[in-house]
Amino acid sequence: MPNGPGTVLVHSLVEVVFPKPVPVGRHKEKVFVEPGVIHIGSGQSQARQIHFTNHTGGKIRLWFPNGSQLFAKPAASDFENPFVIADGKDLTFTLKPELGECFYYYHVYCDVVHDEAEGNSPPSLSCP
Repeated sequence: MPNGPGTVLVHSLVEVVFPKPVPVGRHKEKVFVEPGVIHIGSGQSQARQIHFTNHTGGKIRLWFPNGSQLFAKPAASDFENPFVIADGKDLTFTLKPELGECFYYYHVYCDVVHDEAEGNSPPSLSCP
């Protein structure tokens, strides 16, 4: 998005929210990730961070099977296991620069519905 002559406005932080479950049948609820596909941009317009916020009413487990390809390594952790985010809490990941074209799936297990969250079946991350 242009921001004056010859400059580009970079959205440095992408927000991802896991809201409260919604009914999808008589006895079933689902959590739908907002947004279902995370667009982080590319090149100079690539986002720098992704901020995940949990409002499901229970814990979630966020797992990027190939997270080490996308993100700078978080302190005292790795990407082999899911990150647990309590209800009302959040977690921010810093993206590696210049990811180029990519499309990655990630998984979010929600305790409150005893199932994975849905986004773009499953949620995904896209560059650009």
